[in-house]
Amino acid sequence: MKYKDHPRFGYEPRVTGLNPGKNDAGVYLHWHNDRAKDYPWSRTSKTIPNTAISANPKAQVTALFPVTHYFDLERICIDCEQHFLFFAMEQMYWYEQLHFPMDAECVRCAECRSSMRTLQQLRLRYEELVGLEVLSEQLEHELTEARLVLIEQGVFSLKQADAIGAFFNRFPDHEQVQSMRARLRAIPPEDGQGGSFVKGRRRS
Repeated sequence: MKYKDHPRFGYEPRVTGLNPGKNDAGVYLHWHNDRAKDYPWSRTSKTIPNTAISANPKAQVTALFPVTHYFDLERICIDCEQHFLFFAMEQMYWYEQLHFPMDAECVRCAECRSSMRTLQQLRLRYEELVGLEVLSEQLEHELTEARLVLIEQGVFSLKQADAIGAFFNRFPDHEQVQSMRARLRAIPPEDGQGGSFVKGRRRS
């Protein structure tokens, strides 16, 4: 199995030789280790044997049963649908350093999580620019670029194209107009329900 590369932990399971079972005395494994068997809709695919590391239950956010070990877990990303690993070391970082709740799930690969954060930051910047009463040509271009990227990524619908066209009309000689026109034309048409499908998401 080929997994997507993680910028910190790589793309191969980290074999430790430790393989505790859920029926072993004093062992409490995370509920998502068996999620695929009991809940078919879960994106958990497989627990990788012999990859366990010992956890520090005292560092975890209070849970009904503190977890004593983490395993590398094989997952399928809900965005790109490629296989990736939710590493045991990454789980330790989530639950013991960042103090995420123990029911926090990793459903996206590292690359798609990074892309999602970038889009969230871009959306915040877009809203900031929209709130300004007066925009320079430079800020108008930044706003239009943000709007175009959000359409391309399926966050906005093609209804936003009218505002992009208004920028083209106001600044026809801007150096980016031609390339932005080409990108806008390359966006797939919307379906009959007022949305279009990009990366598995319907635009709204």
